[in-house]
Amino acid sequence: MNDNNHLSIQKIYSIILPLIDKLYNEYNYSEITKQEYNAIIMSTISQNINNLENTKSDYLNTYFERYFITNLNEYVTSKMSNEKNSYRIISNYINNNIKLSNDYENCLEQFRKIIRFFNNLNYNPQPDLYINLINSNEIMNNLLKIIIDNNLQQNNIQQIFYGEISNSILEIYCDLNQIDLPENLSRTTTDTQLNEQILNAHYDRDMLQKYYKAISQPLLTKEEEINLFNKKASGDRLARKELIERNLKLVVSIANRYRIDNVPFFDIIEDGNLGLIKAIEKYDVTKNCKFSTYATWWIRREIVNSLKYQSKNVKISNNFFARIHKYREIEKELTIKLGRVPSIGEIAQELGLNINDVILIKDILKDTISLNENIKEDADETLIDFIASNDDVEQDAIDSISNRNLICLLKNNLSPKEFNILTMSFGLNGSNRYTDNAIGKKLGVTRQYINLVKQRALLKAKRMLDDENNNDILPKIKSKKRNEV
Repeated sequence: MNDNNHLSIQKIYSIILPLIDKLYNEYNYSEITKQEYNAIIMSTISQNINNLENTKSDYLNTYFERYFITNLNEYVTSKMSNEKNSYRIISNYINNNIKLSNDYENCLEQFRKIIRFFNNLNYNPQPDLYINLINSNEIMNNLLKIIIDNNLQQNNIQQIFYGEISNSILEIYCDLNQIDLPENLSRTTTDTQLNEQILNAHYDRDMLQKYYKAISQPLLTKEEEINLFNKKASGDRLARKELIERNLKLVVSIANRYRIDNVPFFDIIEDGNLGLIKAIEKYDVTKNCKFSTYATWWIRREIVNSLKYQSKNVKISNNFFARIHKYREIEKELTIKLGRVPSIGEIAQELGLNINDVILIKDILKDTISLNENIKEDADETLIDFIASNDDVEQDAIDSISNRNLICLLKNNLSPKEFNILTMSFGLNGSNRYTDNAIGKKLGVTRQYINLVKQRALLKAKRMLDDENNNDILPKIKSKKRNEV
């Protein structure tokens, strides 16, 4: 674009001024100061100046708002560093933005608005915060009362249980108000259900049966639970041990929801057991919340924290991994409810996310490639065979992929965006190399998105090498490897 078409910073600021005034009022709940707010504005402009300068005036607000809200939400989340600050900010949001009425449909929409608020901040509060919100925030309490009462009367309460955050809030409300939920919404899987799941397991079936038999003790009654926690508070280690042993079945039932092919199931159970121990240390019997409801949050957190490192080659943030799990849950629930595969738009609406975010999640769930994977099913050669055996493996991989024939093949078969990102990532054709973060800033997208496109492009490259018609390029790459060794 011609320099004369570039927008100056002053022009950009004048165009977005009405938008930033509007957003400041919307974010009043966060207690953000004008000084902090202006600093985020200038930071957003400087981070994305290349994209903003070259954006048509008509679209400037749209582009700026996307970057700005991301930065704003990250800043608000950073202010929620302890339970006291978190409670105050969330309460402010509810009091300023949630309109209570006696109309059930309106209440349900307001509740979903709260869930979207948590999702947009990528924030999943600890159960103690939910307890305090329900007990102390009148709007939250009345909102949940109308929703629960209506659904109990209509006998369709399961329809409002559609995600981890909503489940936690609704279950804690029911615990605090001594409302019994239908058995199909119980956190604890029955013995019969678990035995069926074990019999249907693809691996470790015998070990699972032995483990489950060893932990199959009766669940604690409420009186037994309170008695054991009181003993534990007095320093009774045997009481603590019994609390752990009598709740191990809860861990297995939760861990089973997170079972994936490339992580041993016993590793998932072990992580869940660590979460159970943390829950036992933090639980307060005086708050009248069932221990199983309280412990579920901690068990799930430990499992998710571990899986985000074990289940993918690409590192995924804690909050984004939680989004991925919610996506899987919502997709399954909508498939059952609708009797068909839900559209991306329907999933986005339930998650409270925009369609682009859901597309990104869906793409991340696709398999990544391994350097130890065979090039062809009937050959022993793997991708790593074409990378020189050197300490600087990545540099050697770059040198190998720089083969002219291969670059030509990539250019002809990849999309311009994929080829451009690979070129910048690996310095193809002698160009400069950039980090994912730097490429993201250049293109106006997130680092995670760049990583995703790069993985997808590499997968396409591998498929090209699978093609019999392209075998002529393999000897050239291999011969280069032998010369360098």
